[in-house]
Amino acid sequence: MNSEEFTNDFINSIRDDKAANFQRRYRDVDVLLIDDIQFLQGKVQTQEEVEAILLEHLEDAYRRLMKRHHKAVENWDNPELTLHQREEYFHDMRKSAKKLRYAAEAVGAATRLKTKRLYNACKALQSSLGDFQDSVTSRDKLVQMASAARRRGEDTFGYGLLYQRERAVGLESLENYTDEVKAIRKAYKRLLKSVKKAHEKAAKAAKKKKEKKSRDKED
Repeated sequence: MNSEEFTNDFINSIRDDKAANFQRRYRDVDVLLIDDIQFLQGKVQTQEEVEAILLEHLEDAYRRLMKRHHKAVENWDNPELTLHQREEYFHDMRKSAKKLRYAAEAVGAATRLKTKRLYNACKALQSSLGDFQDSVTSRDKLVQMASAARRRGEDTFGYGLLYQRERAVGLESLENYTDEVKAIRKAYKRLLKSVKKAHEKAAKAAKKKKEKKSRDKED
């Protein structure tokens, strides 16, 4: 394939929210041959377009995560919802953290922006919520086992103890939740500042280049 096709495929994968598929497609090949690689050299407009799309994707992932965070917190003590429904909000948060982590990774790989701090913050939250979800899954399994034992006329007291233990484990995994969300928010804001500085620097460089070109014409 040629470089233009590769670039267009990359841009479309970001627009269609299929970056993971793009990564798998090109990572799985034994040898990737790209003709006219010089197509990518000096293509400032293409680079700016890729960066703009990636940052837009990152912003969207961040907004989705914060929206789900507010829902999870607001509904944690909602008496109108079952425990499983309230916990499902945190499962949604885990999926959002994963998406934001992938978006941060894509930005870091395709631009000069440093996204490692945001990537690590998302990874930490995803890990904690993964432990939480494991406890939820274990409790669901225990409920099924207890129901089967009850139908057989067996004592289910032990299942109850295990259920409460898993419940405690799940709550322990959420102890750092607030701090981990704050870390993501802080890392994201820091990244936005670096983006602003980079754009200001590029604008100044472009202005100087234009002024120099104008002076050269006068001479």
